[in-house]
Amino acid sequence: AGSPHTRTAAEAERATRPGRARASVCTMTERSTEAAVMVISLFLCWIFWFMALSVMRQAQFEMAKEMEGGYDNRDNRTMQQQLTGYGARAKAAMGNHEEQYGFFVAPVAVLLASKETFDDNLGSAAAVFSAVYAASRFLHLMFYIGDMPTLRSTVFFFGIVSLVALWALAITAVVP
Repeated sequence: AGSPHTRTAAEAERATRPGRARASVCTMTERSTEAAVMVISLFLCWIFWFMALSVMRQAQFEMAKEMEGGYDNRDNRTMQQQLTGYGARAKAAMGNHEEQYGFFVAPVAVLLASKETFDDNLGSAAAVFSAVYAASRFLHLMFYIGDMPTLRSTVFFFGIVSLVALWALAITAVVP
């Protein structure tokens, strides 16, 4: 056995790095899993926008059945403005999603690109907050279309908290 003053190569390398002390280094499997959760969360949130679009289009087609001339592909934006009920709520959910998606992509992209994310074990927290955000966006969409404003606002709050946490982690990953 070695003396108490013997270091492994990884410990020696970490000790020579500038900046804050490192808690531990993630294994490649942990990195892959955490990165996969973050990427899948990004993809799912993108898919949720298309879900809202599909619901809105369905409402437009139902409205077109009752209109003289049917669906107006030349002026479909005017039809969107005339939507009521679940169609109007789906359109509003789409708009809300469009407003937030960039604010979700940015910190996740920074975290995925930063070596610090995985060296400082920020990846686990980032994966959890990404998944919570994606779940909150899905529930927000369902509660918005289903006309459940209290539940919609509650999951919106959890989504915002997750988003703020992701931004904090991203800043932590890039600021020494």
